[in-house]
Amino acid sequence: MNQLIDAEAIFVHERLLQKKHKVQNGDVVRIHKDKLKTILWKEELYDEVAVK
Repeated sequence: MNQLIDAEAIFVHERLLQKKHKVQNGDVVRIHKDKLKTILWKEELYDEVAVK
């Protein structure tokens, strides 16, 4: 979650989610999927390098 917030990839109530905000039941959370893909791809690369 912190990576999504740091990458400015997650929005709540049409504004960027901050670490101090609390997401409650019923809130709509939007995720910038290109930024999410970048984060996941970096993690995948890290995992591949760590295994070798």
